[in-house]
Amino acid sequence: MPRIPRATPLLLHRACWRLPSPTAAFRTAAVAEAFFATLKTEIGATIWQTRNRARQNVFAYLHYYNHTRLHSTLGHNTPAETRTNHHDQVSAA
Repeated sequence: MPRIPRATPLLLHRACWRLPSPTAAFRTAAVAEAFFATLKTEIGATIWQTRNRARQNVFAYLHYYNHTRLHSTLGHNTPAETRTNHHDQVSAA
């Protein structure tokens, strides 16, 4: 059974750390599975010569995925643009 980290009083006070409900855990798993399916499709069945080279390529893909690739579920924005727009809206409120 995985070890659950303790929440610090500050995190508990700010309600920043909670165990996910079964429904939230299911959604999180679905999102993770969809991401890894996309990763496998877009990177393919590449066989790298070294672990370091594989790591470099995966991190390069993650940068592309978060900063360049448009996501239809985010209104055809990148995750970085969505995060920035959300931060700007919260700051303006």
